[in-house]
Amino acid sequence: MSMTEDGFDLQAFARRAQAVREFVHDRERDGVKFNVRYPSRFERLAIDARYADDAAAKVRAVVLASVTGWSGVQVKHALPDAKNPSDVLPFGPDTLALLFDEQTVWMIDLWTDIKNRIAARDKAIEESLKNSESASATSDDAPAPVN
Repeated sequence: MSMTEDGFDLQAFARRAQAVREFVHDRERDGVKFNVRYPSRFERLAIDARYADDAAAKVRAVVLASVTGWSGVQVKHALPDAKNPSDVLPFGPDTLALLFDEQTVWMIDLWTDIKNRIAARDKAIEESLKNSESASATSDDAPAPVN
């Protein structure tokens, strides 16, 4: 366990920071669920820098970096003409990439879900910051905002 001198639990804090970015993307009609943890702001900046103007590569990179597991995915989803189509497809980086090579609509749907959740969280953070700034500005002891 890593605690600071003042008793702050760093591991618990890190888990909470990751948990706010986690969700399940449910494709009910396909019987598939994806466990997702979308990238942090820094991770997204790194993806943006790496792929520059290649929007398709950015989308793929974000989705591949975000999916942490799945249920209901079968071999047929990645290889429709397989001899064992109903076998469970094990999760891993290679099978994830192969799955989205075949199921591009799933990847785009996941991207849309991730993008919307990122936007909603960013908006909530901005609103929270604005509210805390305005609360500080109305305090008699607080200095007026500079900007």
